[in-house]
Amino acid sequence: MIRNIERTLRLTATAGVSRLYGSLLLEGKQAYEDAKVAIQHKYYTGPGSVIDYADLQLEDTRKPAARPDGVDGEKLRMAMKACNETEVEEWLRRFASFLEEHSIPHEETRTLALLSMIQAAGAIRDIHPQLKLGELITAGQIEALLSVSTLEELVETVQSFLVRPAVGDRGAEEIGQ
Repeated sequence: MIRNIERTLRLTATAGVSRLYGSLLLEGKQAYEDAKVAIQHKYYTGPGSVIDYADLQLEDTRKPAARPDGVDGEKLRMAMKACNETEVEEWLRRFASFLEEHSIPHEETRTLALLSMIQAAGAIRDIHPQLKLGELITAGQIEALLSVSTLEELVETVQSFLVRPAVGDRGAEEIGQ
């Protein structure tokens, strides 16, 4: 990559590489910080190099990013497949607590909520393969989610979807058949 940049743009480039993280959405900031630390060591490696954070012998005092049950999509999918409303509500409570405790930025909370709605819709589609994702998550629901202005509104919007998922133009009776 570095050589291609140098050849194509006739520029010298140096790249900092972070540790490997499981979720760009949840751990992207930490990955970015790792890459910044790595790039600061170009003094020692010289220009035109790739500096891997893992190769640096630094004492890392940061805590790893949290991976709570509240964002575990698999737990949500299983609760949806089992039609276990109590487990869905418990998942939603953990999800809201995670967002609040970790001060997740407003834009990211909506993204995480939308991903959760997509996972839940996928679980419903697994049970009812005749349904399409667009029938399970409507444009109105996405619009409502993206327009929330408080965490409370976000949780209410996701709850209304998870507890009583919409099915587009089809009625609930038709899905049960």
